[in-house]
Amino acid sequence: MNDLKKKLKSEDRQVIVTTIQKMQILISKRLKEDTPEYQKIKNLKIAFVVDECHRAVTPKTKRELERFFGRSLWYGFTGTPRFAENPYPQLGDLPRTTEKLYGERLHNIQYKCDS
Repeated sequence: MNDLKKKLKSEDRQVIVTTIQKMQILISKRLKEDTPEYQKIKNLKIAFVVDECHRAVTPKTKRELERFFGRSLWYGFTGTPRFAENPYPQLGDLPRTTEKLYGERLHNIQYKCDS
């Protein structure tokens, strides 16, 4: 966890591969509010690239991370998106479909099987 914090504070910009769970723990338990370290990490311009986004990040977790990292961008990849026919469970006003959670689809691949 300290390694993640160190990398996020570094002036040497880099790609950091980590888990959503580690990011959640960092922002909820490891950073002390109103410290320079907290403010530096909170104000980062950060892009989240999420594989299997339909199950890797819940709507609640995404909202928590977006609220902390107010200048974040999110890119979600999935082969099985959540549509109105198979939505996330209703939890308050949280998004229930992949499109509502990540925005309009950027690309769609359709495979055709020849028999």
